[in-house]
Amino acid sequence: MPLVFLHGVNTRAEGSFAQGYQSNVLARDALFRTIGLKSTVQNPAEAHIFNPYWGNLGARFAWDLKSLPGRGAEQFGPSLGSTPLLLGAYLQENAPGAALQANQGLALVAKRSLLEAVDLLWACGAEQIAQPAQAQALAALAVKTLDYARHNPNPDWLPQVIDDRDLLT
Repeated sequence: MPLVFLHGVNTRAEGSFAQGYQSNVLARDALFRTIGLKSTVQNPAEAHIFNPYWGNLGARFAWDLKSLPGRGAEQFGPSLGSTPLLLGAYLQENAPGAALQANQGLALVAKRSLLEAVDLLWACGAEQIAQPAQAQALAALAVKTLDYARHNPNPDWLPQVIDDRDLLT
């Protein structure tokens, strides 16, 4: 049984967006094979996953985005990666007004829900994928980590976690 994943309208794979798009496809396909398709198909490793790209058929940006600041200018948004955006959205919805110190966002999420912290971690980790082997390794570790979080939602070590680095260690 093939799987077809259709991306959203704000997806581009040309120019400076190419690496980020490819990283997401590699990571997503690996996660589909190790988690999503595991109980659906006999051999997830051989399942056909199609990622039709149609972002080039959407709106064309004026002057191919040449009017945007180039190198040397401070930038906000996708160049920062998804981590601050995802973390900020989660905290705004689930912990509004929480006093947050530097490098403590993921730890705060974990203390509220280890499973949701793990989910955020893998969503952000997908941006770093450059090769299929990395995607497979990420997906294999994600399966183990999700399984741990499901079976140990409140491990005895979690209250002692100080910050994000401590959590990841």
